[in-house]
Amino acid sequence: MDLGLMGPGSQESRVFPKQGRVRVLCSVHRHMRMEVYVTPNAYFAEVKNNRYVIKNVPPGTYTIKAWVSNGRIRSAASTITVTSGKMAVWDVELRRRGRRRSR
Repeated sequence: MDLGLMGPGSQESRVFPKQGRVRVLCSVHRHMRMEVYVTPNAYFAEVKNNRYVIKNVPPGTYTIKAWVSNGRIRSAASTITVTSGKMAVWDVELRRRGRRRSR
């Protein structure tokens, strides 16, 4: 999907028909890009000041995943249990991928 021809301050909304990763590109500025991950639910987190919160998650056991789309950082995933009335905490540290040695 290319949103590169939108004017300053303009907005556009889209409905994504299927689950998965959607890459958004800019045909004007090649360095400008982002990814949207479409899920069948409304639960997600945006990181601000190295912290995140996902609110109003129903009790249950879930898989939670964190990643950086540039591929230089290792992703992390874990199973977490949410209990009614309690805060579930998942502290994660994303680490840089090791460099391959050339021979």
